[in-house]
Amino acid sequence: MQPARFTLGIEEEFQLVDRDSGDLRSYGPRYFGEGGAFLGEKIKPEMLDSTVEFISDVLPDLSAARTELLICAYGLVAVAA
Repeated sequence: MQPARFTLGIEEEFQLVDRDSGDLRSYGPRYFGEGGAFLGEKIKPEMLDSTVEFISDVLPDLSAARTELLICAYGLVAVAA
């Protein structure tokens, strides 16, 4: 019998803030429209419009997790630009 192989999953919430003031902003809907091109179903709305949640696929190891986080960061930054 082979030992069980562990997998990873990432769930991360991001607060959306105004670049100049640092105040929370309701940019959430923008991320689901434009962000869908980059992140698809991995980005989800939260109760507050100023928060978005990133949910990864099931990942086999830390290397895959690192890649998934980089893809998420790239997608969020691309939408924010």
